Parts: sequence; structure tokens; C-alpha cells
Amino acid sequence: MSTFDAMIIGGGASGLMAASRLARGGARVLLLEQSDRVGRKLLATGNGRCNMLNMRLERGRYFSRDIGAAWDVLRRYPPERLLDEFGALGVMTRCEDDGRVYPLSGQAASVLDALRLACTEAGVRTETGAVVARVLPLRGIWRARLDDGREYCAERVVLACGGRAQPTLPANRQARGMDVLEVLRALGHAVYAPAPVLTPLKCDMSGLKGLKGVRVRGALELSDARTGRRLSREDGEILFADYGISGIAAMQLSRAACGRGAVRLALDMLPDMDAAALRELLAKRARGMTARPAEAFLTGVLNRLLAGCVLRRAGIAPGRECGALSAGELNALTAALKHFEVDVTGAQDYASAQVMRGGAALNGFDAALESRFAPGLHACGELLD
Repeated sequence: MSTFDAMIIGGGASGLMAASRLARGGARVLLLEQSDRVGRKLLATGNGRCNMLNMRLERGRYFSRDIGAAWDVLRRYPPERLLDEFGALGVMTRCEDDGRVYPLSGQAASVLDALRLACTEAGVRTETGAVVARVLPLRGIWRARLDDGREYCAERVVLACGGRAQPTLPANRQARGMDVLEVLRALGHAVYAPAPVLTPLKCDMSGLKGLKGVRVRGALELSDARTGRRLSREDGEILFADYGISGIAAMQLSRAACGRGAVRLALDMLPDMDAAALRELLAKRARGMTARPAEAFLTGVLNRLLAGCVLRRAGIAPGRECGALSAGELNALTAALKHFEVDVTGAQDYASAQVMRGGAALNGFDAALESRFAPGLHACGELLD
């Protein structure tokens, strides 16, 4: 049976980084990945461009039931340090909107290749197709047994198995692997129920039919459908689908939308202009386009298909001349452009989610993310709350 200094279970972003760092420090490292290749999810981040990190490291932008512990870990490893790490691996980066950092190449494969090369050069032994059935401590040594009968031992184990979002293996094969959160629970760790987040929102699209694939830059505001109380607002890309609304703005709202009962989404098609200024602009356009048919009134302002939905919501029938639009109709159009409401019926499942929320409570781990209940066992990445 092969014995190592450290065994990393999971070949995603956190697992690859942990493996390369430990091996470069002189440790004998084994990396076990259940899929047929490492870093599959990494290739999908940022629509294939790899959103590596965010420079805006602010406490209010993170979620945890123990935000103090989370913040302690994040402050020990600030964005600048991570950029230096990737720079040492040869990855050049650029910072874009809202602090998002991408590789200069614009390709997620660049980041994955750099991590793989670092592991190879440092002597990490990588085993793919390695579905871990169980991992247990035995006389001070951690032993992992794979579903094919292979066994490995190590002084330390790092659980970097990721979350349940975007599963990459057939369900029957995943079922043979261990449930890592249940392993941690059995060792004494508190575990918060996982749920998919950063996922598209299912909505009643009866007022937005025929928009599949249409993208706009705008803002989304989430509110309680019963009280009208505003819950959250996000600016960014809005992507329409048959089942609902996706894009960065909707996905950012998915955590606030889950588990709250009836919620409603309001679309602001022109977030850079307040309602009064928009109303004045529409009145001016109406005066300058007297003979233009109403269905062409928003040409040059909105996507043609989306403009049709907005005009219908405002009660403006096609065929009307723009110059004949009443003050009430212009008010209704302003409202439809700034506050187009749809009911949220739910969120997409793990298959469409970017990440998982919940996981092992941070108070069960020290500042080095070592278990307080099982010495030699560490956890990182999405497994943690």
C-alpha cells in the first residue's frame, strides 16, 4: 500500500493549488480525482474565460454563518497574494468590471494548464477515475479506499471535493463514492444543509414570451411578493430563457430568492436613467416621431423582441402613431421600462448552479482549516460554509 505525506481528494481549483503548494514544499503528494480529468469545472468558469478571483475583498460580499472565521481566512490570503502565486506559475491577468480577474489569455485552459504543470513539475502523483468510497483514520494515519479496491495512506488528508453544483459524473458512479459532508458530520462537524446558488431563476414568463437567448444590460430588483419589501438588487447582464431569467444579475440574486416564499423580480431595462428623465425622453421621442408606428417607438433603445413585450405591458397597441400616445400611456411605458415585474417560481437545480451554499461549519476548523475533531484532516473550497 502506497503511503504519502499528504493526500488531496478532489482535483478542482482548490485541490490543484493545495497539491502544487505542498509538493513544492517537499511533501510527497497524492491527488485523487473522481472524474477522468482534473479541473473540469475550472474550464467552465467565467463562460470559459475563468473568473479567477475578485479584487474587492470586502466582508459584506461574503456569506457564512461564521463570517468572522471566514474573514480571518480571507485576510490571511488576500487577492494580491493569490495574484503573486499565479504570476509565479506564469499566468498573467487583467482586472475587469466589478473587480473580476481573468487570465490575460481570456482562456480558462491557461489557468488549468498552469496548475497542472505546477503539480507535474513538483512531482505530484495524480490518479483520475479515482472514486473514494471511504476515508478513515487508523493509528495516526489516514487511509482512503477507492471503489475499485485500491487503498492509499497519508499522514494528512485535504478534502477538496467541491460542492454538488454542475455534477460531472453519471449518477450511478457518483453514488458509489462517499458523501463527504456525511463523513465530516460523523467526525463531529456541524453541517449546514447544502443548496444550489448562483443559478438561474425560474419565473412566470407569460409577459416575456419569445425572448429565449436575448441579452440586455440592466438591473434586477428582488422583493417580497406579500409585503413589497425590497430584498436585494443587482446590476449586470440579463439573459432571457423560456423557463425564466439567467445572467450575472439573476444568478447573484438566487441566494436571496431561495427559501423566502413568494418573491417577485422587477426588471429595470435602463438603470442609468431615473424615471423622471426617462419619461421626459419618451415624450420628446413621441413628439419627434409623430408618424412612426408604436411598435417601432423603442427602436434603437431596446432589442426589438423585448421592446414588443414592454409595449404590450404598457398597454400600447401596435399600429398606433407615436404622436398619438397619451400622457398616461407614456407613464405606463416608463413604468414598464423601469419596473417590469415577474413572479419568481423557484431556482434551477444543481445542474445549472455555479456553486453550492451551506456545507461544514467553519467553527469546526482552525485557521489552517484543519479539523478540530480529527487531527490531520483538512478541508477547503466549496465544502465549507
